[in-house]
Amino acid sequence: MIKVGIVGATGYTGVELLRLLAPRKDVSIKVITSREMQGTSVADLFPNLRGHIDLAFSAPDTEELFSCDVVFYATPHAVAMKTVPGSGGVSAGANQLEGRYALSWAQNIWDDMLEGVA
Repeated sequence: MIKVGIVGATGYTGVELLRLLAPRKDVSIKVITSREMQGTSVADLFPNLRGHIDLAFSAPDTEELFSCDVVFYATPHAVAMKTVPGSGGVSAGANQLEGRYALSWAQNIWDDMLEGVA
């Protein structure tokens, strides 16, 4: 069983990840974070997940997050860049679900494309 944590699960990407992972038998979602929704049941915010996920949102600095096999960051640009190196030893790894970090090999191309765009 793969223990999963999701940081920033209230946005579109995070909710889609929850929807995709919830029915999997080989995944156990252990912690779902959101600073704004801390303490709120996932099912209360997303009724389509009722009966699939029985967790409440928690703060992203929880010890449970660090005990996961893998942590997905469904956060705004560069958040994972600032927090992953100090993630407390997530055993399998962390995955950022936004383009700028996921495509770090293309950083110069990205910057060139955005140069001069207001």
